[in-house]
Amino acid sequence: MKKRVWIAGVLALAFMLSGCGALEAAGKLEQYDMSGDAIPSVTSVAGEREVTGVNAATNNGVVTKTYTYVSSTVYDDLWAYVQKLMDDGWLVTEDIDLNVVPGSGQLGMNSTEAGKILLVSFTYDSAGYVIELTKAKGTIG
Repeated sequence: MKKRVWIAGVLALAFMLSGCGALEAAGKLEQYDMSGDAIPSVTSVAGEREVTGVNAATNNGVVTKTYTYVSSTVYDDLWAYVQKLMDDGWLVTEDIDLNVVPGSGQLGMNSTEAGKILLVSFTYDSAGYVIELTKAKGTIG
């Protein structure tokens, strides 16, 4: 019995450590990969940030990835990120007012895959923000 508990403890520690590595790597991403589409990451614009959560899911053909960031410069990070996306041709699909805290916003662009759309949604407060990426059927423009 003690051997099983010890093995379970070692496995739990291994999973925790591998998760920490994944979060650290996410804080350094230059781009988000959305099934063939590359989206500039927040860190490619604002610099490395601490990531406290990463989630990916596919449901009925809709791909979603979520990154949770901690930052002491939320306004500056998101301002620079929104400007970068808009300079790259992204369109505002949900009003963005970074002076309203907490707040949210969304930008969209057609995917390189015909008949698909990419969305970058974000929510934020004074301590950090969540970036949610979605690839689904649809068009913009």
